[in-house]
Amino acid sequence: MTYLLGLDDDDHHNTRPCAPVGMAELGLREQEHLERWLSDHPEALGEDLKIVATQYSHWSSEVDQARERPDIIALSSSGELVVIELKRGADPRIHLQAITYAALCSSFDADRLAEAHADWVTGRRRAADPGAEPMSAEAARKALVEHVEDGTLDKERFLLPRILLVAEDFDAKTLTTVQWLQSVAEDLTVECHEYRIFELGAGAPGEPAGSRHVVSFRRVFPVDDVAQWRLRPGRGDLAGGVAETIRSAKRRARAVSIIHERGLIPDGAPLELRLDSLVSPESRAVVERWLEADPDRSAFSWRPHPVRPLRWRLHPGREYTPTALRNAIFAEAGAGGQANFAATLAFLHEGQNLDQLSRDSDEEPAR
Repeated sequence: MTYLLGLDDDDHHNTRPCAPVGMAELGLREQEHLERWLSDHPEALGEDLKIVATQYSHWSSEVDQARERPDIIALSSSGELVVIELKRGADPRIHLQAITYAALCSSFDADRLAEAHADWVTGRRRAADPGAEPMSAEAARKALVEHVEDGTLDKERFLLPRILLVAEDFDAKTLTTVQWLQSVAEDLTVECHEYRIFELGAGAPGEPAGSRHVVSFRRVFPVDDVAQWRLRPGRGDLAGGVAETIRSAKRRARAVSIIHERGLIPDGAPLELRLDSLVSPESRAVVERWLEADPDRSAFSWRPHPVRPLRWRLHPGREYTPTALRNAIFAEAGAGGQANFAATLAFLHEGQNLDQLSRDSDEEPAR
């Protein structure tokens, strides 16, 4: 249960409970409001997700068509597809719909995913400005590639989409079913995220009349660290090297949140960029020459944040994920097409890269 207290701005000793209020009571809708909130702020679900599309409905085969519309299809920084199903209130069928959507999404390849993203971005642009330029499939693919931690859109990783269920409440039957699915289908990863809307009360003097509201999101299943629910591909075509690739990508994508949770790097600590063996000698020389031309270009530091913990002195006021900072450095250095390595391997704290630092910590008791 989430409980919020409001603080008096004039006297922080004075508190007041913030009353929970339902979406239906406020006249809010799944698609118009909740979907938009998470499309604009997917980090509310606790990780670095890139929205690919909402309400995607272009499914077909040689003999049939489907009209299903997953609420949100996203791409994780580990290169997995994430299917997000939203509900206003509680719905005991939410997981059944989401499983169907995940099965449909498992047929995506990189080209179709890029086309879906291009259509979605173009639609959003033209909703704001009817004359806006469309996004090309090439530009969409580039945006998706840049989001993935190792710079790879791999169809094999799309075969096991992760499912995120988001609702105001989950009944016991739904949670029991999800837990059972997780135990008997080891390849399937399902998370339940609960949201609550709270009324903060009337605004301060001088602010517009009316109540103010906040929305909280929290994961209620699994209750332990989702990294422990390891993806273990069981299908024959996922055996061997591909399975290890998926596991490695997921571990690297979790490196930042592990470091943050365990306080392994102090606030403001300097980081070093080291490209040895990660790119060709020619690309490395281009980037290093560019960095050496200005001391601010190679000044990186850490801040406590579970998704965007990196700062760059060249652009004060901005915060980056490792992948986003890698992409920005290579783009400004004129070597953007070569940034296709795991970014957590390139940034070092006291001689140890982020991936190794998180892995060593995971092998020891949490501090």
